Amino acid sequence: MGAGNTTRPLFAAAPWDGYVAPMVATRTETIIAADGATFDGFLALPESGSGPGVLVIQEIFGANTYIQQVCKRLAALGYVAMAPDCFHRQGAGFAVDRTGPEAVGEGIGKATKHDAELGVSDLGAALTHLRGLSEVGGGKVGVTGFCFGGLMTYLQRDRAPVLDGRSRFRQRLRPLLPASPGQRSVGAHGRLLRPPPGLI
Repeated sequence: MGAGNTTRPLFAAAPWDGYVAPMVATRTETIIAADGATFDGFLALPESGSGPGVLVIQEIFGANTYIQQVCKRLAALGYVAMAPDCFHRQGAGFAVDRTGPEAVGEGIGKATKHDAELGVSDLGAALTHLRGLSEVGGGKVGVTGFCFGGLMTYLQRDRAPVLDGRSRFRQRLRPLLPASPGQRSVGAHGRLLRPPPGLI
């Protein structure tokens, strides 16, 4: 190895290690899907008690500590932020906070078994639920997603009439995309209600 080169582990400390999320009020919401199934959503509220809604779509690791902290950070900026349990149809409550190949394998296993059509429908139900909260009061709602969540945000583009804005942060997940003629990618960042600084 040449001088000045250093090595570092592929999977180092979790990105949220040492980060202290803002102290905001949180609770668990019960969301009802179109087919009657129920699933949880982690909700974080701004200090004002109300504001525009943002649906936060998880990575492959579930609505884990990091995603919950993203919700809290958005709440500190004045948003009502909710992260639904996207993998609930494979068993409720999947959330991985550790790192390493085994954790990645677990997450990929969930993502590859995820039914995209049902997932989009479930996210539509989550958006409707979020907009209907008294803290949002029928106001604007947007969606942001990370990696797997970026893909699901992309798939929401034509299927969420209540959506006022979206922003996605993603890696290449083309094997998970349903095939469709003429499909093409869009920019990595869409319009959110206002740009949340330091989101990632």
